[in-house]
Amino acid sequence: GTGTTDTARVRGGDAQNDSTYVLVSSGGRSDSALIRVGPLTALCTGGTARSGTITTSQTWTRAASPHCVGGALLIQAATLTIEAGATVKFAAGATIDVGACCNAGQSGRIRANGTGALPILFTSLDTDPRPGQWGGIRTHWVSANDSLIFRNVVMEYGGGGLGLSDIPAGDLRYGTIGHVNTCQGTILLDAVTLRESRLYGVATACALTMTNSVITQAYCAGVISTGGDTRVTG
Repeated sequence: GTGTTDTARVRGGDAQNDSTYVLVSSGGRSDSALIRVGPLTALCTGGTARSGTITTSQTWTRAASPHCVGGALLIQAATLTIEAGATVKFAAGATIDVGACCNAGQSGRIRANGTGALPILFTSLDTDPRPGQWGGIRTHWVSANDSLIFRNVVMEYGGGGLGLSDIPAGDLRYGTIGHVNTCQGTILLDAVTLRESRLYGVATACALTMTNSVITQAYCAGVISTGGDTRVTG
């Protein structure tokens, strides 16, 4: 269905999923947009809805793809393994938050090991994605012996947050891979393509190792690292 409004709120009842509405700002500027509304399970066609807190290690399989993340998904004292060939899609503003501050026992881990033939894709749930459509994968508490590993992975349209004019320079939250609190561990990127990030590609205080990886179309910088050990090769 197609409807019109004279405010940013849809009049005349609930917005319909996958419907186009004309949005008119108070200043009179209008634009059309595809509105994605409804339960995450309804939007995640043929896939698996993911939200809440992961407290027991689990694997997201290729067969159950796409894995659709809504809200802030927290990995707490657990490891999230993502199988080669899997697709992870994020609703608007959604994040994967790794670790729960501020206890080493609440540290989180990610193992996303794709292959050349079966890469893993992290992307937007939206059918017309733009840079910054989803928030990012953000470290809240990663202990010294823990890590986030991404091999043969494509990440796109992340790094969202506040309006660009509202983000303080050097704020590490707003990368497709971002940072919120404590990271004593390591992020490993190998054969990763990261593109269309709204602010930074990678923004971290973790130790960072990047090999054979490409970051393109990041609004501010491909990499901003304040960690003690940063290695970029290939």
